[in-house]
Amino acid sequence: MQIYFKLLLIAYCLSPALCASQEIIRFTVFTDLHQDIIPDASLRLHKILDAAHSNRSQFIVQLGDFAIRRKENDSLVSIWKNHYLEKYSVLGNHDLDIGTKQQYIDYIGSKTPYYFFDKGSYRFIILDTNFFINDKGQEIDYANSNYYGKKTDRISKAQLLWIEQLLGDKSKHIFVFSHTPVDGLIRDNESFIELRTILSKAKQNGSQIAAVMSGHHHIDHYIERDGIHYIELNSASYVYVGEAYANRSRYPDSFYQKRNSLQFVVPYKDALYANVSLDAQNKKIFIEGFKSSFIPPSPAELGLPMKVNKITGDSIYYRPIISNMELAY
Repeated sequence: MQIYFKLLLIAYCLSPALCASQEIIRFTVFTDLHQDIIPDASLRLHKILDAAHSNRSQFIVQLGDFAIRRKENDSLVSIWKNHYLEKYSVLGNHDLDIGTKQQYIDYIGSKTPYYFFDKGSYRFIILDTNFFINDKGQEIDYANSNYYGKKTDRISKAQLLWIEQLLGDKSKHIFVFSHTPVDGLIRDNESFIELRTILSKAKQNGSQIAAVMSGHHHIDHYIERDGIHYIELNSASYVYVGEAYANRSRYPDSFYQKRNSLQFVVPYKDALYANVSLDAQNKKIFIEGFKSSFIPPSPAELGLPMKVNKITGDSIYYRPIISNMELAY
C-alpha cells in the first residue's frame, strides 16, 4: 500500500516544475507526542522531522499536546524550533496544564492561539478548541489546568465569527486544523455544531472545503459529514488506557518513577505521522500514513473496551496506525 501511494504521488508530480504547475502542496503532520509521558519523545520527533525532509515537505504541522512548558522539556522544544522547515503549531489542552496560552505560544515559537496561513491556492486555518464554559456561562481560556471537570473543548464565539469571514474568500481551498475533533464522533457540543454548520453552509455557497483534521482522541478515524471530510489523526506515541488498566512491565521502574502517567498508556513502538499531498487542480487529498505495533500488552490484551462512534454506533478500534487515504473534495 505504501508503494502504491508513492507511485501515485509520483504520477501526479513527475518533477518539481510540474509539481509547481499542478500546485501540489506537501506537508507532514503529527499530533499528541506527549513529551511529558512518553520517554522517547525526542527520538520520535527526530524521526518525524527526518521523514518530512525525505518527503520534501514544504512545512510541518503538530496538532497539540506536544510538551508542557517547563525546563525539562526545553531540549525537545529546541529540536522543534530549530528545524529548518516551516513549522505550525496547534494548541492542545495538555499544553496548557502549566501556564497561559500566551506563555505557551512564546515557549513553542508559535503565533496567536488561532490563525491562518496561505500556501498557493490553499488556506490553512488553525483553530483553538481550548475554552471552557464556567458556571456563569462565560467563555474561559484554558490556563494552568483550570479546565479539569468543566464544560471543556469549546471554540470561542469570536473565533466562529472569524472563520465565517475567512470562508467568504471562495478563491481559496480550505484546510482546517484543530486539536480536539469537531466532528461529533465521540464528544459534541454547541460550538462544534455551530462550526460544522458554518462549514456546511460555506460549502453549499461555493467555498472549497478540503478537509478538517484533528488529534486528541488517539485514534485513527475518518467520517464524512455534509460532504466535508473529518479526519482524526492518531497520536504519535500511544493509546491512553487509564488507571484501571495500568501496567508497569514495559519499562524499567525508574521510568515510571519519573513519568507516573506512563503506566496508564500503551505505547506504539514507532512514531506515527502522515505525509499529506494536496492537489488543487484535481481537488484531491492524498494521505500517506504510517503504522507501528503496540509495545505489549496491547489494549485488547488488557481488556480495554472500545470507544463507540456516536454517529453510527460502530465500535472504534485501537490501532497503531495512521491510514492511507485518497479523498476528493
